[in-house]
Amino acid sequence: MWVARGRRLYACAGASALAFATCHYYKTSFRVARRKDRPPQEIGGPWRGRRVKFNLVDRIEHLADDRIVAVKYVSLAEEYLADHFPTFPVLPGVMMLEALTQAAGWLLHHRTDFRCSMAVLKEARNVKYGRFVAPGGSLRLEVDLSKSTDSGATFKATGTVDGATAVQARIELAYFNLGDRQPALAEIDTRLAQHHRRRWAVLRAQSSPDATEAQLV
Repeated sequence: MWVARGRRLYACAGASALAFATCHYYKTSFRVARRKDRPPQEIGGPWRGRRVKFNLVDRIEHLADDRIVAVKYVSLAEEYLADHFPTFPVLPGVMMLEALTQAAGWLLHHRTDFRCSMAVLKEARNVKYGRFVAPGGSLRLEVDLSKSTDSGATFKATGTVDGATAVQARIELAYFNLGDRQPALAEIDTRLAQHHRRRWAVLRAQSSPDATEAQLV
């Protein structure tokens, strides 16, 4: 659950945040809600009623201890574009923000050698949108570490399309292990860490030479 206050977007707190974090790990999950004013067959298109998961970082172009540059490619085959929008498909703004969050999460994992299993958006400030990202295009993600915090880190993040700003924000991520709060969940931390390392290996294989030279480990 998210709470909007002015220009700030906050993640839910307490037990609800833990439940959200458990299903979030770099993959946004949701189910399409049914609306009374539309027939079921018109809601959600071909993925109606299914859980949809997204990995929104496709390639890493540069990586350092305090900066990551990555790319999200947009294809017309991505099914959510059927509803956003039927006659004008573009990458939803919330997914632009999620892509920045995922890139920041990878930077945290790189800096800490996967010390924690959870990297969750805690707060997004001064979020601004500009250019649309259409199918066939790509969103270039540039995330710089601002400072480390007791619970994670804050970042300055920008997404661009052909050099024009599509989204920018200052984001804060919470970085933790589920087992630190509930020891019974420590086994999930282990599985999540393995999942992240497998995903990281895939990104390494698709990285540019510049990113490889920056010691993608």
